[in-house]
Amino acid sequence: MTINIVCTSKPVDGLLYYSYEYCSYLNNIGVAAQVVIICHRKYLWEEYVKSISMKYIHCKNVVFDDYNPKDDDVTLIMGRSMMTLSWQNFNDYTSIQQASLRLLFKEKVISVYSENHPTGYPKAVDFYAPA
Repeated sequence: MTINIVCTSKPVDGLLYYSYEYCSYLNNIGVAAQVVIICHRKYLWEEYVKSISMKYIHCKNVVFDDYNPKDDDVTLIMGRSMMTLSWQNFNDYTSIQQASLRLLFKEKVISVYSENHPTGYPKAVDFYAPA
């Protein structure tokens, strides 16, 4: 089992850093985790790597855009916005990114921070229909 921490934010967003920190911590205690970044339409994957590398001593356990989770994987989002904004901007993603989002959000999803997007988040949950 791997914990896939999904990030759909911009490269300098606090939730990207928060996601990366949790990923690093989980790996340090022996829990397999990775950050799955679905790049924002205005940014390239290299900009995310640069952003992480400038803030931390390493950039590892990060994958981009094209990811097919295993059956026993769990998706973790550090804020409702990771699901809500991807739903609101779904048509702005490539077909590969759209497929990855659908696969990542179709099974078990853990949302850590639940204060934001009180009306959009339920619609995003309905759209992705996690188990």
